[in-house]
Amino acid sequence: MSRSFKNGNGASGSIGTIPTKLTVNHFSGRDEEPEATRSGQKNAEPILPTDTSKATRRQFTLADKQRILRLADACSDQRQIGALLRREGMYQCTLQRFITERDGARLASDGILKSHKSNGIQDAAALKIKVAELERQNASLTTKLRKAEIVIDFQKKFSQLLSLEMGDTTSSDGEKS
Repeated sequence: MSRSFKNGNGASGSIGTIPTKLTVNHFSGRDEEPEATRSGQKNAEPILPTDTSKATRRQFTLADKQRILRLADACSDQRQIGALLRREGMYQCTLQRFITERDGARLASDGILKSHKSNGIQDAAALKIKVAELERQNASLTTKLRKAEIVIDFQKKFSQLLSLEMGDTTSSDGEKS
């Protein structure tokens, strides 16, 4: 037995009925999803407790990373991103790492992940240039130091010479009085 009702807008319905179509304009992210991730595994065999296989970490391919980033960019709020993360079976920190890699230009647009070795060669060249610049600066400062030491040595000798002359005049003044 279903009971009928009228809401404030004059529309009527029954409590036992469910609307057949919801008009929700949220991005589901399933436009690009393969069929296997949509339906789930209903007929999968249960895992036996005696199965001692070692778990392996999931490794995302470059295409997977780019697809997930494209889907995350299309999400308009945090709920949609949360749904995407649950569907992909990953955490927020993994998504943040993908974003950092993309922003750091480590994900190449041609599909090849740039290696750290090529960056190492560029870094080595930059370090050689920096070392050469620092060596030039060191040589310049060493020359300035030598000149300053000569000036200081001259000032010491001149001060000693003046003190000798002052000592001679004071001692002769003392003898005169």
